[in-house]
This record gives sequence, C-alpha cells and structure tokens, in this order.
Amino acid sequence: MAFDDLFSVVGNTVPANAVAKPVKKASPVPSAIRLVAQHVTRDTFSMPSSDYGLIEQLRVRAALEGRNTNKSEVIRAGLRGLLALEPADLVAILNRLEKVKPGRK
Repeated sequence: MAFDDLFSVVGNTVPANAVAKPVKKASPVPSAIRLVAQHVTRDTFSMPSSDYGLIEQLRVRAALEGRNTNKSEVIRAGLRGLLALEPADLVAILNRLEKVKPGRK
C-alpha cells in the first residue's frame, strides 16, 4: 500500500482533543538480555600432532563456508559438541583417543 493511500484508509483528520504523549526511551538492550563479560582463562595442553592438524582442517572447512575462525574457536565449538552427546557416546569417543603424557613432546 502506498503512503498516499494510507490516508484514504485511516482518514486524514486529527481529533481536536488529540494530545501528543511523550515517548519513554527504551533501554537499548533489556537488562535480562545483557551479556556479562566473562573472564578468559589461558591454559596449555598437549596433543598429538595429528590432532593438532585436525584443528587446521576444521579451520579450512569453516573458511570455505565463509567463516574465518581461530584455533580457540574450533576447540570451544568442539567442547560444545561433546556436551551435546549422550554420556555413553562421550565415553566411547574418549576411549578412542590416543593416550598422551602431559607436557611431553
């Protein structure tokens, strides 16, 4: 509907007793939705070089889909994927991992 047609539907007269009411400014983001900045924790861990290569493969796959990502995001996404698994499936995946001595090369 064109803007000019709007007046024909609504009418182009304003009632004599019409008063403009002040409009309250809305908060830009409701308080329940505001995100709290989280503390970022740095950590180090050991993994086989083959697993380290998997991170790069996932980064390349994401880039081919138009999403540039870093290693940290790949790891964090993987953690969320593991959380979605049933406990038995999680244990099955963990049992297939190669055992690595912590802090060893």
